[in-house]
Amino acid sequence: MAAFSVTVSAFTLADAVKAFGLLHRKVSGGKHLHLYKLRTIHAGAFAAAWVACGVDVSVVAAAITVACNGRELADMTLPPDCHERCTGRVEFLSALGNSFFDNGIIVKRRFGCRRDLLDNLATTTTMPSVAASLRAPCNAARMSAATQTSEQLAAHVGPVTEWDVCPSPSTAVPACFTELPDMPVEQTIGHFYISQAGSA
Repeated sequence: MAAFSVTVSAFTLADAVKAFGLLHRKVSGGKHLHLYKLRTIHAGAFAAAWVACGVDVSVVAAAITVACNGRELADMTLPPDCHERCTGRVEFLSALGNSFFDNGIIVKRRFGCRRDLLDNLATTTTMPSVAASLRAPCNAARMSAATQTSEQLAAHVGPVTEWDVCPSPSTAVPACFTELPDMPVEQTIGHFYISQAGSA
């Protein structure tokens, strides 16, 4: 049973890498992972999944330079048994709605297969599209929990504690992972190690 719940929130690709570094240090490279349950918002889901699966930063750095979207990034970086490693350890928070209405927050804790995990990772970083909402105004889709108000999120993640990881300022606007920005390998690894040093 996990002793500590950690909320991992990141809004950009760079912040996801920073959160990965902070989490990696917090769990001592995986040795203390059993002590934590990781609740995630937006790109924080990537950081938590990478830590839970013991992914090396060099794998993340290489994948970022060639992946075209969030699902592809997840597919290139996570091992075949990622769904087993994340079940019971990582919770993905996503919202249900569109640009016009909100049906609250969904929490995903169990992943039946690798594809289920990859699809959920892609969902956590999807922002609502006004065009899609206009075409089908009554359709609700799963999307980033970052679309929710701080009060709605607080009801699911509880109060902010010293254990939480959020490299983005609270006013940051979530960035969509539909098309990943260019990030050189050196920059990715730099974000990782700067994050580790910053938590010392």
